[in-house]
Amino acid sequence: MSFDYFNEFRYDQLFYPGSIPNIIGVGLARQNLASVRNHGFEGQVKFQSTVGKVGYDITGVFSYAKNKIVYEDEPAQAYPWLARTGHPINQPFGYTCIGFYTSEDDIEKSAKPNIDPGTIKPGDLKYKDLNNDGVIDERDQGPIGKPNIPNLNAGITLGVHYKGLDLSILFQGAFDYSFQVTGIGIQPFQGQWQPVHELRWTPDNAADAKFPRLSTDASYESSPTAYPSDFWLVNAMYVRMKTVELGYQFPKKWLPLKINNARFYFSGYNLLTWTNFKLYQQDPEVASNTVGDAYLNQRVLNVGLQVGL
Repeated sequence: MSFDYFNEFRYDQLFYPGSIPNIIGVGLARQNLASVRNHGFEGQVKFQSTVGKVGYDITGVFSYAKNKIVYEDEPAQAYPWLARTGHPINQPFGYTCIGFYTSEDDIEKSAKPNIDPGTIKPGDLKYKDLNNDGVIDERDQGPIGKPNIPNLNAGITLGVHYKGLDLSILFQGAFDYSFQVTGIGIQPFQGQWQPVHELRWTPDNAADAKFPRLSTDASYESSPTAYPSDFWLVNAMYVRMKTVELGYQFPKKWLPLKINNARFYFSGYNLLTWTNFKLYQQDPEVASNTVGDAYLNQRVLNVGLQVGL
């Protein structure tokens, strides 16, 4: 067993000065202004033994890391929820979704973006008015979800061998991060079709809708790109059977000619994946907050024969 704990304080990190108003009209170079606290632990545990003539081993590796911005030179904020200081690096910010607009009367009485009223319709996402000014704008954006880098990563390798037979399996997992698909990966009529589009809001299924009304407008009020919100964030995790290999080493007395060794094997890659988000067709290992147009990981099967002379 091995175990390491770390608690790092990094200071004089390069960061663009944010307290200087943009009204001065010049670009500013990054300066040694920011500080970050990063702490966590990592380790490995391995056990091996035999049961009769069967040998086996189990190896587990894990790492947990979390960071917090202690200071960055940001503009003075009118509301505390707008500040980046005190949050993790790459903390998502956006609107807090409180459901769908249910009717024209609901739209009229509720806070909404300051845009053409005719573009907001029943079935669009409704956002929380954090500063209670009756308008949904950038001042109503606060921290939502978690960064898209997992805080916890883990893996387990299982190995079994009996005479010439051997089996190895690797499970890999990532936990405690937010996953989001944006742009053409999720917006209707912009690119990829997703199964969740069939669960869109309509007057007939308003109580069970899992997706806002469909629209060909890429910047409409429910767009995850134009109006980022926690509606699109998933508190994600996944466990994947990453690799499997089953092999058999032939006894030397079975080998003809001058062959010294021969091994037959079957291997598989990305055979099974368990994840907690089913509404999106998206690989959990692909960086989130993307358009979602990357190819899914391929399931690969191999059969081979290794021969040594």
